[in-house]
Amino acid sequence: MSQAMGIITCNCRADILRSITRARPMAAVPFGARYRLLDFMLSCMVNAGIRKVGIISPYNYRPLLDHLGSGKEWSLDRKSDGLFIMPGGPESLRAGLSHFPLRDLLQNSEFLYRGIKRDVVYSGSDFVANIDLAQLLAFHRDADNDVTLVAKPLAPDDEARKSMLNLEWSLEKGLTGWGGLKGQSDEQSLFCLGILVIKRDLLKEIVESSPYVESMDMFDFLADNMRHIKFGVYEHKGFYRKITSIDSYFRCNMALLDPAVRQELFNENAPIFTKIKDNPPTKYRFQATVANSLIASGCVIDGSVDGCVVSRDVHIEENASLKDCIVMQRSHIGKNARLENVILDKYVTINDNVMLKGKPGEPVVISKSAIV
Repeated sequence: MSQAMGIITCNCRADILRSITRARPMAAVPFGARYRLLDFMLSCMVNAGIRKVGIISPYNYRPLLDHLGSGKEWSLDRKSDGLFIMPGGPESLRAGLSHFPLRDLLQNSEFLYRGIKRDVVYSGSDFVANIDLAQLLAFHRDADNDVTLVAKPLAPDDEARKSMLNLEWSLEKGLTGWGGLKGQSDEQSLFCLGILVIKRDLLKEIVESSPYVESMDMFDFLADNMRHIKFGVYEHKGFYRKITSIDSYFRCNMALLDPAVRQELFNENAPIFTKIKDNPPTKYRFQATVANSLIASGCVIDGSVDGCVVSRDVHIEENASLKDCIVMQRSHIGKNARLENVILDKYVTINDNVMLKGKPGEPVVISKSAIV
């Protein structure tokens, strides 16, 4: 069992996905036909042997609780340690710039004081990746770092760069700050992925001693005390996508249609766990045609599906055509409907003969339970 505990903050800005996050937090957004965004980091922690995980929840936490339950699917329904649901603070005036608000830790400080764990893995929940946290923790302890940031170079056109910390880092000097670039090209730049490992005693000290703790971000404190803190940077070389817009959410789902991406994310040696639903296999009827798509269980397919991600219990009637679409749970697409570049939230009904067509980069989004 790991000598680390985990904290995942789900209390992050959610309005960037418009109607998709109107009634659910970002962490509970469906992804890849059967998962939620939270599943990825939570599974990474469990795979690393972390058995004490705190989830900082936002105000619209009900879908999160419904998905997590007692934590059984992640082996966190335990007598000691296990899964802890903790309240998040109200959104601050600088919510768009916050990464790890200290107010969330302040009102859950008892979670930090219980137990004897040495380190804390602190992470966001608005990205998709499968990271070997055991290797990260070994790197952190071998170097005896106070704080280790997980980072990765990002393509110059990646919109996630605007919301991530650009690290001022070099092999010679190590980490000297974050924000602007100092003589580094785009190819050399590393961006913090919203994941770090920090010594638990240091984290307790930050919560106890930070001025303006109600409005400060953890990175504010770290920046003010860089001379007294030993930092390390751990580079993640695998797949990583941060959800920053409707378009990035759409493209991240579509990336799963690449077998190489699926093989990396859903590694049998480091599985991604999720809430189990005992559905029957999907039924493909005589007229069904399916190409390059992910189809979850419990569906009935009568029409044509090409390049789509389709969740559980979806019914696509005869002569309906779907191309480059994301269809969430229990949606119904009527006869002769034509959908292209469309995102359907849960329980959507598309009537017969309806045509919906979005543009590349601008998919049409249909709200939960809508009838079109």
